[in-house]
Amino acid sequence: MCTIVEWELRENVTTAMMIELGDITDITRDNPQVERALKEGRSLDEIREVAGGEEFTTAFENFLDEYGFRAPAEIEFSHPRYHEDPSPLLGTVRAKLETGEPGDHRTHVERLETEAERAITRLERQASRERFGSIRRRLVRPFALRYRSYLSMREVTKYALSQLLDETRRQVLAAGEKLERDGRLEDVNDVWLYDFDELLSELSNPDTPTDIDLDTRRAEQFHHQQLRAPRVITSDGEIPRGGIASDVDTDGLVGIPTASGVAEGQARVIEEPSDATLETGEILVAPHTDPGWTPLFLNAAGLVTNNGGKMTHGSIVAREYGIPSVVVAGATKQIETGQRIRVDGNRGVVEMLKD
Repeated sequence: MCTIVEWELRENVTTAMMIELGDITDITRDNPQVERALKEGRSLDEIREVAGGEEFTTAFENFLDEYGFRAPAEIEFSHPRYHEDPSPLLGTVRAKLETGEPGDHRTHVERLETEAERAITRLERQASRERFGSIRRRLVRPFALRYRSYLSMREVTKYALSQLLDETRRQVLAAGEKLERDGRLEDVNDVWLYDFDELLSELSNPDTPTDIDLDTRRAEQFHHQQLRAPRVITSDGEIPRGGIASDVDTDGLVGIPTASGVAEGQARVIEEPSDATLETGEILVAPHTDPGWTPLFLNAAGLVTNNGGKMTHGSIVAREYGIPSVVVAGATKQIETGQRIRVDGNRGVVEMLKD
């Protein structure tokens, strides 16, 4: 009970990651030569040599020790982890330097925690006016805190799974490196074209090459990457068709509201987060998000995704971080980068605004 009662927003593992990345941004601001080196795109080793570089690189390496197993689209463990390629994180820090203010990431979280406390207080007052008010009032706070705590537990399971996937990636790459050394693979990354049994066979029977057409596999992989999954597939394999019924009167895009609030800003359509940055105040428009997208939320004023619901990653993080979120089918095709939009997470509407 004590753990739940003392729970705060910043104890969510995803929010904690965003806060620590914000702290690294503030270290950069305090060291002008580090800021200059970062904006010039210098490597971590080069940044370490400038004034204040040791403080920055130590903080950044500590961050990688804690969160380096995460990655954009991290469920696909053929993708590099942050400890292998930290450039998306450095890109987020660079973007935050342009428009953010020192400490604003912590101030933002503190404001959300204050608003949450006020909401619980309002519920307590309302409960006290109902029948059996004294009993109802005493139940409100523990129920509210349990609800908040249990919602964030989804992020904990993904956090643990990502560590397992990181280790899986290490082991598969080690197998690929062995096959490359033995002359059985031209490129270590071709190891991802094997299935598990084929890979074991290659390792166990070095004198009997597996008859696999890697060029055909590579072409199939490219084809599958171009496909877009349907929003809903039933347990029987049926794919329901049809739009979302709505009585909202608007010329905008109507979808599913998944985090309340309203935000206006320029849209930034991002298909893959690995090589993308988001400026502070922009609206993130994406096919979906997973924990590997989390650094981009540090700068986002709102979120629009093609797929998802109230319990998917992007919606949870949007609510935790206090930004509106709407799911609109085909959003990444209907919205263009640079377009000014209004995201209404109360009604589930995305409106196109004039520049």
